Amino acid sequence: MKRRLLLILALVFTLSLSGCWGKVEVDQLGFVLAIGIDPGQSPGTYDVTYQMGLPKQSSGGGGANIDNMTLTVQARSMRESVQKIYDIGSRRPFVGTVKVIVLGEDLAKEGVNRIIDFFQRYYEFRRTVFLVIARGKASDLLNVQTQHEKMPALSLQGFMQEASSTSTFPVTRLGHYLTVLGSGIEAPVIPVANSLKSGQEGVKYQAKTPGQAEEIHIGGAGVLNGDKLVSILTKEETRGYMWLQNEVKHRFITAALPGHNGQHFASARIITTHTDFQVEPAANGGYSLHYRITGKWDLDEFYGSQKRLTPSEWLTATAPMVNKAFTQVIQQECESALTKSRELGLDFLGIGRIIEEQNPSYWKEIRNQWQADLADFPVTVDVRISPENAGSSFAPPTNPPGTGQD
Repeated sequence: MKRRLLLILALVFTLSLSGCWGKVEVDQLGFVLAIGIDPGQSPGTYDVTYQMGLPKQSSGGGGANIDNMTLTVQARSMRESVQKIYDIGSRRPFVGTVKVIVLGEDLAKEGVNRIIDFFQRYYEFRRTVFLVIARGKASDLLNVQTQHEKMPALSLQGFMQEASSTSTFPVTRLGHYLTVLGSGIEAPVIPVANSLKSGQEGVKYQAKTPGQAEEIHIGGAGVLNGDKLVSILTKEETRGYMWLQNEVKHRFITAALPGHNGQHFASARIITTHTDFQVEPAANGGYSLHYRITGKWDLDEFYGSQKRLTPSEWLTATAPMVNKAFTQVIQQECESALTKSRELGLDFLGIGRIIEEQNPSYWKEIRNQWQADLADFPVTVDVRISPENAGSSFAPPTNPPGTGQD
């Protein structure tokens, strides 16, 4: 990741030599990687946090290193905040390298469009910039001293770029947010990040400073009504959202097996999957939406039998039982997301968009009352997955009869 960043900085340096930015030397620039925004302490102001990468030559002569410079300024507008960075910093801030915009939780609840206006207007910002909502303050998140990256901006960028490896949270870019907001149909969804102390979320690590958060976690997603945050989805609801959006590329899944008080389980990797959706005539004379989720999984872990299974036993009895358990997990995730959409009265799943695409004439009939009709609009989900590979063995390790565990 740092190598890619250095390539960008090298390009900027080359451009500076050719006359861009008034021949500003690279060591005079502060390359802004993330911007975080929170409500200011004074009415009508914002606390804007700039995280900049400052290139420097390494002492060993082996290439460039990057220093972290993170500053928070109070301003009435984004442009004023940039001016303050100019006034107090020794480096000229260049925002064309921004990778992530972090919206503080309180700011998101108040409304983000006033802030977003600057990012969509100013020519140096790209529509591919990632949007993230911070639990608590954006400034706190960007000041976390992570164990594996010097800058939280790079950690957040890495999470977004590798999101498809687990497909547990959405990735929202500035351009996508503006498109969804402008549609007037679908409620925007933005991933949520929080700092993580040792012991939280079942994660323990040796913190350099006891009691301080030194890791960053992405979990859940924020649902906006217009530009205001109204709810944060649980992990289960977020995963259901991902299935119904056809955004799952790969996924780790664990399911409890029937009986044994939930002590027996199986874990697998979803290796291929696809979600189809179809608007169909309903029995009441209207229409309904039908989702069909298909996929294949490879078994990674199985604890459900102390008996050594034959290939035939695995295929005829065990595999169908495990497959049913995985199917139920996916089904429950999807139902959780649908239930939350109905409770909020917000179409963050994009059901109206699907109706508009597949049956424009019907959409014209219901569009004006869609928010009121959403809760009762019939939706079904059909999950059809199957095993691809049981791993290197059909059975778990087993003890000889009469020894060890019963």
